[in-house]
Amino acid sequence: MLNLTLDSQVIKKFFHWWKKELAFLIPKTLSQFFNESTGFIIIQIRADKIYFSTIDNNKTQTIANLERNEAGLLNYQQLKLDHLILEKSKVILRLNKNEGIIKELTLPKAVEENLSQVIAYELDRYTPFNQQQVYYAIKKIAVDNDKIKLKLILTPKNKLDSAYETLNEWGIIPWLVDYEGMANNLQDDYQYYNLLPKEKRYKQNKKALIFQSSLIAGIVLLFGSIFILPVWFQYESGQSLENKIYKIKRKAIEVQELQNKIAVLSEKTDWLIAQKKKYPPLIEILETVSQLLKDDTSLTMLEYKNEKVHLTGESPAAATLIKILESSPLFSNADFESTVTKNKTTGLERFRIIVSVNSRENHDPE
Repeated sequence: MLNLTLDSQVIKKFFHWWKKELAFLIPKTLSQFFNESTGFIIIQIRADKIYFSTIDNNKTQTIANLERNEAGLLNYQQLKLDHLILEKSKVILRLNKNEGIIKELTLPKAVEENLSQVIAYELDRYTPFNQQQVYYAIKKIAVDNDKIKLKLILTPKNKLDSAYETLNEWGIIPWLVDYEGMANNLQDDYQYYNLLPKEKRYKQNKKALIFQSSLIAGIVLLFGSIFILPVWFQYESGQSLENKIYKIKRKAIEVQELQNKIAVLSEKTDWLIAQKKKYPPLIEILETVSQLLKDDTSLTMLEYKNEKVHLTGESPAAATLIKILESSPLFSNADFESTVTKNKTTGLERFRIIVSVNSRENHDPE
């Protein structure tokens, strides 16, 4: 299963990287106004002297060695006037090699989430000291599938408290305390360890906290604008394109439906035209019938339907009309539709004849 738990050091490392990447966007004067520190001052107390050093790219340079007395305090006040960086730098109290010890431990990975509690509970088992005797810090070295390698840095409380009280009398509050045998890499401030107990640590002022919070918020917003906004714009463009494609598809379907209707109508029209051309028109049938029948034969009705002509009328000899009609290449299959009867008044025979009309392929219109 995917582990979604984020290590706090990873988060710190990410925001520290972003902070450094965006530093060039902040005017130098504004950065100095809000930022409490512009560098690091390393302080070490050895016997009766206090050593002040600056650090740049992890290289230290001594700027003063002062006596640990009233005269030294006066010299420190002058030192601050001569080196304004002292007022704006983070102070690191670095314990000497004889003021601490390092113990390397290998523990099961299962204790990682409660590492501090486990070390506190088992401190007297891992070292000759208990919690009342020492201050300690934990520095992870490596983590593999089932084990954690770490270094446990310890210093006697009386040694650190004595050094802290001396600096406090001089108006100096350390930002952190580390050990000379394992000095922090101050360029990677997201991975440092600190031997100083929380109640004695430097309290950052509100304006710096506000500035850092604003900077983090700006980083988050910038992160969102870089990664989220392009995705959102792409989504919006995709939606707009999909809507346009949908409308085009609807138009295409409507056009296709109209084309299908036109094709059907065209087929019907072509069929009607073909049918019309295949068989002679009514005027030609009327003209042919009038030429075939003699004047003694009269018609009361002529109907042309489904390529057949229905004739109703009277004639002296109705039976002869069948042969007369079939003699024309225009007609064929002439027959009586009903029995021939005689009109007693006129003496003529009443008839109803049906005759098929031949297509133009089967007769010569001329």
